[in-house]
Amino acid sequence: MAVDKNGKPLPKGIVVRPDGRYMGRFTYAGERYTLYDDDNPKRLKKAMDDMRYELEHGLYGTCKNITLDKWFEEYIKTYKEPILKESTVNHYRLYYRLYIQPDMGKKYIKDIKGIHVQKLYNELAKRGMKSNTIKKIANILHSTLKQAVRDDLLLKNPCEAADIPKTEKKERRVLTAEEQREFIDFVADSVKWKRYYPLFIMAFGTGMRIGELLALRWNDLDFKEKSIRVNKTLQYIQVEGSRECKFIIQSPKTKQSIRTIPMLDNVAKSLKVHREGQGKDIIMLGSIWQKNDNKDLCNLVFTTDTGNPIDRNSINRTIKSIVSDINLKRTEQARKDKRKVEIFQDFSAHTMRHSFATRCFEANIQPKIVQSFLGHSTLATTMDIYTHVTEENKKEEIEKIANVV
Repeated sequence: MAVDKNGKPLPKGIVVRPDGRYMGRFTYAGERYTLYDDDNPKRLKKAMDDMRYELEHGLYGTCKNITLDKWFEEYIKTYKEPILKESTVNHYRLYYRLYIQPDMGKKYIKDIKGIHVQKLYNELAKRGMKSNTIKKIANILHSTLKQAVRDDLLLKNPCEAADIPKTEKKERRVLTAEEQREFIDFVADSVKWKRYYPLFIMAFGTGMRIGELLALRWNDLDFKEKSIRVNKTLQYIQVEGSRECKFIIQSPKTKQSIRTIPMLDNVAKSLKVHREGQGKDIIMLGSIWQKNDNKDLCNLVFTTDTGNPIDRNSINRTIKSIVSDINLKRTEQARKDKRKVEIFQDFSAHTMRHSFATRCFEANIQPKIVQSFLGHSTLATTMDIYTHVTEENKKEEIEKIANVV
């Protein structure tokens, strides 16, 4: 009986070569198969068993020349494009291209092991990526290789052997009522930024997702009933096989996102002024005002100066620029007052949604009603914001007894 480097018996068919490597051989249907491993006979035995299984079930060689790049494209075209929204497929491709393809795209799917997947997840976490984002990437890779197993291209899914690392959860940025008022007032008084006032007052006053806001058409607004119909979202996606991008309007992901929400008086007032101004722009610009062939992109409430849809990323850039201007103003005032300046922290478009929810909870509006405003599919998502607010309130409330303790 052959023994390993330590004198222990080796499994049948495995020997130690003169160069110290382990060699395993077995015969199937009259053909001899040979495998090698540098230092692990148990791993070699498992590889031999897997190969024998593939041979017995007609799987061996079926995925020999299929790279992950090739299989991912086949998977998307065959299994995902027929059932998913165009924007969702676009997100699949984007996440794959940015995060999976660089490390694993050229690997043959049969050669991808759990350790390769784990190293990918670890590297993403090391870059500071949030756990939820890593989960999205992991879901794409897992489902891609799961289908390869179903199609008898793989024996098992290597993603099953990998765990998503836990990353430190970042504190959610929510504007205080004072910060919110300062931001809104600054925009309203600024010649440079005033055109964005209706959009921001509506975002802070409705809690709508930025894609929902940018997809609004004038016929979605009922000024008589003071209500807003939310039933679509605007996406800016890459055209398949091209570097060009395009805007599309599509329905929300969940039925809970389709909702009617009340319109506050200050929101209604701002929108009426905005509609009048937009009408003047259309007349003044004439043929320069963008006429879209896609009727869904016509009659939008919020557009660029020439009537085009607005890319949500440009809203984040605009917020960043406005915050920068606010800090310049704060710095000048602090210099005059001879005091240290307090910096207004940057925030994203989504922060306005969380800030709206926070104002609702501060006003003691019931969580279930806030859920209906926000269009959350589960109350748990809404309660996550509520819990954050109540924790902050605890700190404020305890301070009330500080002077009597």
